[in-house]
Amino acid sequence: MQFVQLGKSDLKASRIGFGCWAIGGTDWGPVDDGESVKAIRKALDCGINFFDTADVYGGGHSEEVLAKALGAERKKVLVATKVAGVKKKGSPPRLDTSHKHILEAIEASLSRLRTDYVDLYQIHAPDHSTPVKETMSTLMELKEQGKIRHIGLSNMNVKDIGEYMEYGPVTTLQPEYSMIQRQSEKELFPFCLESDIGVLAYSPLGRGLLTGKYTRESTFPLSDLRAVDAPFQGKIFEINLRCVERLRKPASDSGRTLAQLAVAWTLSNPAVSVSLVGAKTTSQVEENAAAFDSPLSSGVIEEIAAILKETEDEKETYKKEQIASLATTPITEVRSEDAGREIVDALILWMMELHGTFDVSSQELRPLFAVASGLKATGTVGKESELEDIRTRLVGIHSGLEAV
Repeated sequence: MQFVQLGKSDLKASRIGFGCWAIGGTDWGPVDDGESVKAIRKALDCGINFFDTADVYGGGHSEEVLAKALGAERKKVLVATKVAGVKKKGSPPRLDTSHKHILEAIEASLSRLRTDYVDLYQIHAPDHSTPVKETMSTLMELKEQGKIRHIGLSNMNVKDIGEYMEYGPVTTLQPEYSMIQRQSEKELFPFCLESDIGVLAYSPLGRGLLTGKYTRESTFPLSDLRAVDAPFQGKIFEINLRCVERLRKPASDSGRTLAQLAVAWTLSNPAVSVSLVGAKTTSQVEENAAAFDSPLSSGVIEEIAAILKETEDEKETYKKEQIASLATTPITEVRSEDAGREIVDALILWMMELHGTFDVSSQELRPLFAVASGLKATGTVGKESELEDIRTRLVGIHSGLEAV
């Protein structure tokens, strides 16, 4: 296992990290706690020393499972967790990084993790209702008390990171990054390299898509985030599946599985310190841990680049056609559920495009995601007014951002 220093800190992390989102048990399909414990212990055996969780993963359950698995090994590894907000039953978390909430949240996390400190405490997403100075002052206070060793950020843009850096040191940034989600390459990665901020890339497997285990017939229950996740919807899903099939050759050429190729590819970017890979079983851990035993060759990297370029061109053509059509054509009548699902898929795609391209706050789009996913689950026939409301609001967001 290879190790790397995170930013300017004294933290030495394994290049392959264990992402603990799935073991929370609420967002990525069924999971067995006993198997999760075995997977974490197998990770220790494989030399993985970096474990990343969050207070909202399973409402804190992920932290509890991690603590149970680590046991007496806790002080030999690096534990990172995040603070997000207040979870209300039946609703998404409300972002809250106020002084009061962070003090309550860290105590709750420390209790669940059965430890008196965390090595890295991360702000899960930007909270635009709380002054950054208040948030960072609170984190610095916790650092002085020894409850956290270092400060990290997640799901933030360059502007957000700069604001936090005005009030204290930022050790790491955690963005989503994979072959099918490369937005971070444009501005975030150059900024992190220049600022000596360690990058912890999450979802390197594209939420499982890049493992090659899904087909056009694959479906997900509404409790699984992939049920409304844009890469798994409609034509974009088909384009992604074709990309995965084309990636089988470079995977074979490099002596790797598709999953190992995806992880090794993220680590081939000089900005990425750690690839955070989720796992539910010991076999998945073993596969992940062996992904970067050796770097990808320049020939394989070039082969992958050509495949991804072709895929991106296909997506851009499709996105432009769909968004242009949806932005100008009112939704007047949905004659069948298939037609309705296509409209919802296009709306979700537009939301994702707005979020990625214009860096729209998730607080603006989250309510629309909730309505769209609800319509997809309960049926769309006769729900033209709800669909039209989403479309109208997206038009407003799009127009407002273009005018800035």
